[in-house]
Amino acid sequence: MNMYHNIKGNSIKLEQIIFEKIDNSGPITFAEFMEMALYYPHHGYYARGHVPIGRSGDFVTSPHASPVFGGVIALQLYEMWNLLGKDEFNLCEIGAGSGLFMHDILNYIRTNLPDFYSHLKVFIVEPIGSLEAVQRDLLKEFPCTWFNSLEEIGSINGCIVSNELIDAFPVHMIEKREEGFFEVYISHEDRKHLTETYGSLSDERLQSYIHQYLGNVDLGYRTEINLILKDWLSEVANVLKKGFLFTIDYGFSRRDYYSPLRKRGTLRAFYQHTLSDDLYSNPGERDITHHVNFTDMLEWGSELNLQPIGFCNQWSFLASLGIEKVIETLYPKGLDPFSPALAGIKMLLLPQGMGDSHKFFIQAKGINSNVCLSGFKFQNKIDKLL
Repeated sequence: MNMYHNIKGNSIKLEQIIFEKIDNSGPITFAEFMEMALYYPHHGYYARGHVPIGRSGDFVTSPHASPVFGGVIALQLYEMWNLLGKDEFNLCEIGAGSGLFMHDILNYIRTNLPDFYSHLKVFIVEPIGSLEAVQRDLLKEFPCTWFNSLEEIGSINGCIVSNELIDAFPVHMIEKREEGFFEVYISHEDRKHLTETYGSLSDERLQSYIHQYLGNVDLGYRTEINLILKDWLSEVANVLKKGFLFTIDYGFSRRDYYSPLRKRGTLRAFYQHTLSDDLYSNPGERDITHHVNFTDMLEWGSELNLQPIGFCNQWSFLASLGIEKVIETLYPKGLDPFSPALAGIKMLLLPQGMGDSHKFFIQAKGINSNVCLSGFKFQNKIDKLL
């Protein structure tokens, strides 16, 4: 009950901060609103000192479903280490959340791949202090180093990984109206609640993107554009000297993202495992998320010498790497058919869980783009992104 009141109080205070910003400078873009709702110091959803992930939170990620997930990822990282010559391997996670993903990866490597473990150097990029504290506590038995930004690391030979990070990048919301494309801005009504209004495009890159990819959509079509992704890829390319960018998230190809059937975009709010289209009530109290446009990621990455290696669904990636062997390693006595552990593994693989919705995308720099990674043995749908 006390936690509820704390969160509710944070939400009311953040809403007042947003009202004040609008009063001082006029309506703000949806991207600015999303940035504040998720990351505003002490009051944003991810910055309030409470990690809202897991069965008792608002949503579940794959690491919270089963430690098998981290074990399988460890096998792919081990193969990457071999491909890079078995030298020192820099493993960097950006936005580590509760730290559980990295914990399960390192725990599996330390126990089952000791030679690899002895060559690991682990970096975590976490700009939110309260999350860093949670991560440090969970990972205290492992040799990890924390940074506030990617640039602070200098350079990396190894792998930069993110799990459900890009879906929380603030995005610009646009809509096609009779006079052309407009951007959605956020205002308020007598400081009672937040409202939408329309304005001119806030970034010239939006106009260029719309002209290139969205000229034929119908009147009233609304969607989002993730410009921060392009900037982020540039940061990654500057730091990654040789190795892999490993992205795990839910999303589509550009063709599917801007399908006529998806005429209101992909933005949703999460609260206590329930999805909602209401993005504006109780800011800071609920997650705001969108799907990843993996074609944008492929094309923008290619311009930065991040070459696409593979793309597939989660179930295919986990199966290709031999998930059954990881299960046998972590559960040598077997699993009860009705155990929570087995239910978590099923969640990773089944279509009604995360098996189809979550995608694995790997790009490489300084490596032959024809390299074959075992995670794409059963399926590589990279052509679906072109």
